[in-house]
Amino acid sequence: MAPESLGVLLVEPWLGGSHEAWAAGWMRHSSHDIHLVSLPADHWQQRMVSSTASLAEQVSRHLEAHGRPDVVVATDMVDLASLLGLCRRELAGCVTVLYMHENQLTQPVSANGVGDGRGRHLAWTNWRSVLAADSVWFNSRWQLDSMAAALPALFDTSPEPAAHLELVAGFLERSCVMACGCDLARMAAPGREPSLRPDRSCPVVLWNHRWSNDKGLDRAVKSMATLSREGVAFDVVVLGSDDHHDPAMGDALLEPISGRVVHRGHVADRHYPSAVRGCDVVVAAARQENFGISVVEAVAAGCVPVVPDALAFRETVDDPAFRYPEGRLTTHLRNVLVDLPTWRQRAGTMAQAVRRYDWPVMAAEYDDAVGRLVETRGGRSRRTEDR
Repeated sequence: MAPESLGVLLVEPWLGGSHEAWAAGWMRHSSHDIHLVSLPADHWQQRMVSSTASLAEQVSRHLEAHGRPDVVVATDMVDLASLLGLCRRELAGCVTVLYMHENQLTQPVSANGVGDGRGRHLAWTNWRSVLAADSVWFNSRWQLDSMAAALPALFDTSPEPAAHLELVAGFLERSCVMACGCDLARMAAPGREPSLRPDRSCPVVLWNHRWSNDKGLDRAVKSMATLSREGVAFDVVVLGSDDHHDPAMGDALLEPISGRVVHRGHVADRHYPSAVRGCDVVVAAARQENFGISVVEAVAAGCVPVVPDALAFRETVDDPAFRYPEGRLTTHLRNVLVDLPTWRQRAGTMAQAVRRYDWPVMAAEYDDAVGRLVETRGGRSRRTEDR
């Protein structure tokens, strides 16, 4: 049997947003002794390229104070191969896990073609990291499959594509799906704070994603503007972070539905659950989504999901009645808004279904998985030690 409590070193070079929430959630609910080595959430592309030396120094200092861990868990922004090279003496024999929040082979290009984060050097960093890990955890089957499908195109940029292709089978053998844990208990529990929309005379549509191109706010605004012109009754609450450097860009993006927006912008974390519970429908229009924490949270809070029949939504929103085919967002959102009581009743089963992603459930799965890896010594790690 694996030990009940293991030493886990969690390495995160971009401690912010969903990455920070994920790390904090696992640490809070785990039965293992998890220690975090991290860097602030600044300039994510530079973190992937240049943070390894800083992380290695932190790892060395941590090991001097706390001893060697049983398991090292790094996220996808870590150049794991380089980190293990720099810490080859300190981490020799440790089981290594790579957690893939996202990957740089499948990120979509931004609207202006700039800053798409898909430079080949970042994609190659991900590939080296998955080769260095004893186990690779993806937050959805969609991400695992789409990354695997994108690898041949990356390899074609190499002088030796066949050599890389030979390694794909081993990568897939070491890969599995470990969905993202979410703090759902707080989303379902009633709070004292008033909603952002105390006048509930019409349905409230929620946008609680980032405002970036890959999340598709422009698509959602276009559909809502059409319904507004038709006279369909609804208000809009726009949460999430505005990723535009110029606030005027966000103004222009929301202008077609400006008369419907009753709240726009960030709310304090302690008020977020009440803000979401005050809404009726959560809409998503993503061009890329590897999991979708914001939708899972909103569904747990009682919102009716209106999401694409694509990407990771097929896993998180597993009732196809709540998913719309390509190009049918306007039609599906209209259907929900004009018959909201019927849809709310059906969504009750979804609110229960997404509880499988609650942290107490997912932390136990993570804990069991690292326990099994240590018990078997990670396969390749043991063979390396035996040579």
